[in-house]
Amino acid sequence: MNKFLHFKRLCSLVALLMAIGAAKAQTHEFAPVGAEWYYSYANIFTTGYIHIKAEKDTVIDGMECVKLEKREYGYSLDPWGIGPGLYDVKLRPEFVSSNENKVYLYRNQTFNLWFDFDAKVGDSWPVPPPNNVDDMISDTAGFLIVEAKGIEVINGKELRYIDVIDREDSEWGYGDYQYGQSPYTVRIYERIGPVGCYMFPETHWWADATEGGPFRCYEDEEIGHVSNFPYNCDYINPEYQAVVEQKNDRMKVFPNPAEESVSISMPSNTPFVVKIYDSEGRMIRVLAGKESFLTISLDSLSSGLYFLSCEAETNTFSTKLIKK
Repeated sequence: MNKFLHFKRLCSLVALLMAIGAAKAQTHEFAPVGAEWYYSYANIFTTGYIHIKAEKDTVIDGMECVKLEKREYGYSLDPWGIGPGLYDVKLRPEFVSSNENKVYLYRNQTFNLWFDFDAKVGDSWPVPPPNNVDDMISDTAGFLIVEAKGIEVINGKELRYIDVIDREDSEWGYGDYQYGQSPYTVRIYERIGPVGCYMFPETHWWADATEGGPFRCYEDEEIGHVSNFPYNCDYINPEYQAVVEQKNDRMKVFPNPAEESVSISMPSNTPFVVKIYDSEGRMIRVLAGKESFLTISLDSLSSGLYFLSCEAETNTFSTKLIKK
């Protein structure tokens, strides 16, 4: 009887240890509904970001998956030949499916292995191909190779990661480099996905434009907010957006370039507001002018390019200012 009780207690202890081990090795669902990602991008004449959101659960070919809606927000110097301005475009959605260790991306009517967090160092698998496989030069878009793996604590949560690199003959994969250059290592987190490059694989050919860029932000109800971006997640570089420079001889800014102070002369005696923006489009100072003339001290500003916006009752004038 005593031996039986001892055996029973031993079995209970083993079960408890297994449960503790399982809890410690708890995995995190990839792309839960409501999760959001932001990625920067900058093409030749545009700048902005890609917003991705896990919109809903669905089923494709009998496989449970999540629909990811993608949208591009940007500022174009000349969008579609109609002049500079803001725009947003809805992109083709993606569908992903995952289990405890593997994540699959739906491309070309099938689910392709995307990430494998149970992979061993040295393991390799094909990169999910583009939807237009006929445009590929070779038969295979590319291969990922696992260089390292581990666990990192982010916002108090242990997240597994794998460090991967594109095989050198890959024309499709991760990282912002061109075909023929040496690829570099990209880290992929089980909940968040790639950081340091765009979420989805892209072409490495010189002639092809890319859809996205480096990781900005991620957020969901479990992990919270994760960011390595110095501005707001939905920031669009407003060097051309926040202040539209207008040629107008009735407002005078002098001296320009300026060292210690700058004076503004307005065409009328009505009240006006002066806003100063830095070269990244962030408003750094607001001043009120009660008459047609105002002198502003520049002592607290570092040398560089700024933008002045003067808003009166009937007109708004803007120009560049250079601080020596």
